Amino acid sequence: MLSYSDNIIFIGDQRWKCIVTPCLELQNEYNYSTLHRKLVDTLTQLLSQFPNAKTFSKLDDDGLIHPHLYYDLVNKFESNNYAGLLTDYIVEVTSHKFIFMRGVFYMFGRELAECFLRNNLIPESASIGEDIFFGKIVSNYCNPKFIDLNDANMIWHKGYNL
Repeated sequence: MLSYSDNIIFIGDQRWKCIVTPCLELQNEYNYSTLHRKLVDTLTQLLSQFPNAKTFSKLDDDGLIHPHLYYDLVNKFESNNYAGLLTDYIVEVTSHKFIFMRGVFYMFGRELAECFLRNNLIPESASIGEDIFFGKIVSNYCNPKFIDLNDANMIWHKGYNL
């Protein structure tokens, strides 16, 4: 991963051996059906290891974001006083009870992360996509201000033929 930023944290990426940037060492192994648990574990560590961090962003490991867009989004987010969730989102169509992110990239403030961690009660056996899981929790418990990403033309995500 190339970046102009000094605040990129690689999570469990053994190729870099945590030399170039800080790394979080997660204690569990995750697969596609347990990514919601990885999100909880990651945010728990981030909040404790970076107590002064105000903004967090999530980018899929098979996604890319143009650095200029990233910094523009950080500025836009900070101008909203970190209050909300900056994302390309979808309203759940069946019950309209929650909003979830399309997954590739989203940004949120510390207060939202703390609220998410206080309310993330799920059965251990549950299998739910992390973006839906995050969206359900913050929509139902955290009263977020959703800030639409609007133009995602400089965010790329690998396509898969399934």
